[in-house]
Amino acid sequence: MKLSTRLLLCLSIFCTLAGTASASLVLSLRPDRLAIGPQQNVTVDVVISGLQSGGVNSLLGAFDLTLQFDPDVLQLLTVPSTLGTALGDPADPGQTLVGGDTSTPGLFRFFEVSFLEASLNSCVFCTGPYLENLQSDSFTLASLVFYAPGPYSGALFTTFMLVDTLLSDAAGNEIDGVTIRNAGVRIPEPDGWVLLATAAFAAAAVGRRRRIVPVVR
Repeated sequence: MKLSTRLLLCLSIFCTLAGTASASLVLSLRPDRLAIGPQQNVTVDVVISGLQSGGVNSLLGAFDLTLQFDPDVLQLLTVPSTLGTALGDPADPGQTLVGGDTSTPGLFRFFEVSFLEASLNSCVFCTGPYLENLQSDSFTLASLVFYAPGPYSGALFTTFMLVDTLLSDAAGNEIDGVTIRNAGVRIPEPDGWVLLATAAFAAAAVGRRRRIVPVVR
């Protein structure tokens, strides 16, 4: 395994991979809700897909990503934010190296470098785990939690964007041709949010009543 090559690929802040529309490998941002209110959280999952099905036929050995968001609207909660386990256990320094940088407002750079072998066939005296057993065609790289402190003067739409991406395979080779799918969430007017929350509560109450209707035999 070319650990030195992989480290250089992942940790270099000067390397940037531009996504292309024709790529079969996709990095997606998936908010857990489309609308949030003041003093609520929203989770953004960073998901990779197409490693096997799209013809790339590769395993992910490292990534270095930078997420852009509006710091005037959202705050990154680094404590509940988590990395996935597809590159190894983040709590085990023998399996993977992880890190993050929040020094620039509105930007969160996070990276992970796996020290695991791709498979049993690539290492004689290894005992695992192996990347091929941890990774599927689609999996979550990270789950990032943001908080909307408010108050806000009116309705707005705020976006999450991957502005710098770098991926490498299990051998330390750069994976190119990645499509980026960004996302956003809507924060309604204060009065509109109250109406939205009331409607959601009413729908939940109706659902509960429907579930407890007695059956007449």
